[in-house]
Amino acid sequence: MSNAYTMKKQIEAKLDEVVRIASRAKAENRSYTDEEEKKVTQLNDEIERDKPVYDSLIANIKSRAAVAGSEKIHSKLRDSDEHKVRTQKASSVFASSDAAHDAGMFFAATLFGSRKAERYCESHGLISNAMTEGNDLRGGAAVPEVLESTIVELREQFGVFRQESTVIPMSSDSHIMPKVVGELTSYYVSEMAQITPSDMTLTQIRLTARKLATLTAVSSELEEDAVVSMAEMLTRSIAYSFALEEDKAGFLGDSSITYGGISGLNTLLAAGSTVTATSRQTFGALTMADFEGCVGKVKQWAGSSPKWYISQAGWANSMQRLLNAAGGNDLALLAMGPTKMFMGYPVVISQVLPQALTGTTGTLACFFGDLKQGVYMGSRRGVNVQVDPSIYFTQDALAVRATQRYDINIHDRGDASNAGGIVKLVFG
Repeated sequence: MSNAYTMKKQIEAKLDEVVRIASRAKAENRSYTDEEEKKVTQLNDEIERDKPVYDSLIANIKSRAAVAGSEKIHSKLRDSDEHKVRTQKASSVFASSDAAHDAGMFFAATLFGSRKAERYCESHGLISNAMTEGNDLRGGAAVPEVLESTIVELREQFGVFRQESTVIPMSSDSHIMPKVVGELTSYYVSEMAQITPSDMTLTQIRLTARKLATLTAVSSELEEDAVVSMAEMLTRSIAYSFALEEDKAGFLGDSSITYGGISGLNTLLAAGSTVTATSRQTFGALTMADFEGCVGKVKQWAGSSPKWYISQAGWANSMQRLLNAAGGNDLALLAMGPTKMFMGYPVVISQVLPQALTGTTGTLACFFGDLKQGVYMGSRRGVNVQVDPSIYFTQDALAVRATQRYDINIHDRGDASNAGGIVKLVFG
């Protein structure tokens, strides 16, 4: 047993070093340096070389203990060839119970080593044979399409900013589009007179893909019936996490590392696109005139569809309060509550927007405008998810990593005296 114990401590020490390097890079929000990449590769190679030897030692010890009658056999999910993931009910996350079953089988194979699940995944094209040969501690395994597409769909449902913006597929890390900033000029001319030429003024809009990532640990001790539930939980949480960060960057981004270097509406909208509620410093003090100032100031084009963007607390304490005070309500209307409309325009709730009811002097209250005509969101690719059993080896847990690449460009900002197609209301 001493040889096995010594080897186990050596493997754990190497894994601890990998975790320290990964944690340092994550804390500094950067990729590995060349030296760190080389070190991590070397450590993973050594772990991959040593782990089969350690497993063989443990198997030999268990075998001798079983012969002696002192071993209690515990049936675990990852050790059973006869394991079968079951879906007892319709999924609340996936489009069908079959899709949930496929996701559960994928996790059972890649996270828990179920050979029954591996054969199912191979036969259904969820993983390739190459992914199941040997012990791939370094590369992990890419998720099947059904799981990735579900995360993408949920992200689009959860995220306000992605839903409301114009999404541009990016074929490379950098994408450039032209934008007209000066239109052609028309002139009245006499018959046979020369027409004065004019030119459009163009500028370039650049989208540069930023990487957004999340990493979590999943216990290796899950019961077999919990695998599908775990797949649903992870899928929902990854999608929600990405959508939340997109909303924060799009609405509030200040170009800092907190927002991936993205500048959002609150930072970029010019003075001409700002309405100040003079002397009114909280949601409870806002008046109809303040909101009318937004409607009157925003630039509108044919086909534009402006909306209000505000937090639930902001809506209830300003817009809903004003609607209730307007009168004309009966018991039936009060029982149903107000629809999310204000002054003839839809109200979109985003909980990343300010919710404080006090101490808001000089800060953002809400936005009004058409994001589809003023904002581009570049999407470099879909969501990429990988699983890896090595990172949290010492914790007897499995790593699940998800990444996506995107960018946001607020291209209609207004200027010092003229509003664009989106305006913001700030407290006085």
